[in-house]
Amino acid sequence: MNSWRDSEMVWVKFVGFILIIIFVVSLVNAVLRKIFKIEKEKKAFFPFNYTNKLHRKIDISINIIAAFVYIFCFYLIVFKGYSVNIFLVSVILFTILDHSVQAIFEWKYSQNPKKAVLTISEMSLVVIAIILTIQFDLFSLLIF
Repeated sequence: MNSWRDSEMVWVKFVGFILIIIFVVSLVNAVLRKIFKIEKEKKAFFPFNYTNKLHRKIDISINIIAAFVYIFCFYLIVFKGYSVNIFLVSVILFTILDHSVQAIFEWKYSQNPKKAVLTISEMSLVVIAIILTIQFDLFSLLIF
């Protein structure tokens, strides 16, 4: 009975950690928008921010490769007993790759090249959050 409450608290802390990350990213984006005078654009809930067709093709290719790598990482974790950190490292690498490509296309081809600053800051904060997750071994707390 007590272990159920402990596992429930771990999930609450994990969700709290995610919400803090979302808040920090939003706050940093708002501050950077004011500093660099970047107008906020209206977006859908899950926007596809492609600046041109080449960007769309590259982004879809990266996402397909990432999906295969994530599935392979899950296989290694579940069936081979590897650490969850292998998945987190792959998430870091694909986050950096995806956001870097987006920042390059925003910088070179968009009407508002300063948006690349927001993309790089968002990437940096997400990568820092994942590194903190690895450093403090937060995922191992979620596995029963």
